Amino acid sequence: MAAAPAARPPPPPPPQHVEYALTELGKTLQAPLAAICAWAVTHQPAEAAEDGRPAGAPAGEV
Repeated sequence: MAAAPAARPPPPPPPQHVEYALTELGKTLQAPLAAICAWAVTHQPAEAAEDGRPAGAPAGEV
């Protein structure tokens, strides 16, 4: 058999599929984290206006 000018290696295997689920302890964080998210949504526009940023702009960027 003649030598080929280029070789094509086999493709890598697909990544493994991993699923996660919250433990009972992790589930106890849902309410406090929801409260923190609600607070952030409520207060972000006011803080952005104080810095002269448009609402939704990350802190430190003007």
